Amino acid sequence: GFICCVKENTLIITPKDGKIGDNAANITSKNENLPLFEIALKECISLEISESARNEYSAVIAEWQDINEAKIKSIKVGSGENIYKMQISQPKNDNEAFKKAQAKLNELQKGGLNGRCELIGREIRAGGKLKIKDINMDHYEFSIKSVSHSFNDSAYVVSVEFES
Repeated sequence: GFICCVKENTLIITPKDGKIGDNAANITSKNENLPLFEIALKECISLEISESARNEYSAVIAEWQDINEAKIKSIKVGSGENIYKMQISQPKNDNEAFKKAQAKLNELQKGGLNGRCELIGREIRAGGKLKIKDINMDHYEFSIKSVSHSFNDSAYVVSVEFES
C-alpha cells in the first residue's frame, strides 16, 4: 500500500513502511522517499524535546447524549483501570462511537518524542524528515509536522515542530 498527503501544495505519495507484496525480503526503509533535513545543535536558537508517556491510558470511554431516548449513553474501548473519558456529539450509530473512541485510544497510546526548534535561515519543509546532530540522539529521525517562518529585526527565523 501507499501513503499520500499534500504538503506545501505538493502531492507526496510514498510506500508504506514494511513489506510490499508477498516477498518478505522486499522491505522499504522507513520514509526513504521523503526529503531529509539535518541540522546541528549549534544552529538552533532554541530546542525543546519532550517525551510523551506511551500506554498511560489502557481504555477510552466515549459518552454522548442520546436525544431520542433522553439519556446518556457510552461505549468503552480497551480494558484496564487507566481510563480516558471523552464527550462526543451524538453518533449515527454505535459503530461510529466505537471508531471515535478507538481513534482516541490509538492517539493516546502513540507516545514518543515531540519537539520544537528555532533556527536562522534554513530551507526546511513540513512532511520531511529531520535529524538533529550533537544531541546524543543522532539515531533519531523525526517527522516534521509543521514549519513557520518569521522575520525579526536581525534575522529570518524558521520554527520547526517535529515528532518521532
